[in-house]
Amino acid sequence: MSIPKHNVFIQEDIECDVFLPAVITAVEEEQDHKFNTPKGEVHNDAVRFVFSLSGYQQPKKSAWMYFHYGKKGALLNKYMSKLVNNYQPYMEFDIQKVVGMSVEIIFSRRVYNDRVFYNVEHIKPAKGQKLPEYLGDLNIDQKIIVTGK
Repeated sequence: MSIPKHNVFIQEDIECDVFLPAVITAVEEEQDHKFNTPKGEVHNDAVRFVFSLSGYQQPKKSAWMYFHYGKKGALLNKYMSKLVNNYQPYMEFDIQKVVGMSVEIIFSRRVYNDRVFYNVEHIKPAKGQKLPEYLGDLNIDQKIIVTGK
């Protein structure tokens, strides 16, 4: 009997602190994703970006983020406001529209429990081009009123 083959993940070192050319190849969505927070375990809808970096074999992924467009969220502040013209908090937007977009990314390196993690520090559209604004069903003159949290 032979030993079963396992997929072996070989992590590539990523150059940090410089903009690297990349393409957003996918946006992964997950319902009821588990987040570990200082206040304990929280379950929420989540999203992360998958990138193909020029000169690297393995795809790179962003961290999981809460899937909402609130003004304090990483999804808005780190990604959507950088990639979409005139993006505003709580604006309706089909996040899958960023798939195929050429971008430039700066990564940082962090070691945690003897494992190496690469985090997206900055992202910008390649050649300074953002996606055109997308308003969905909203009228630009309407004020967006958010209730609840």
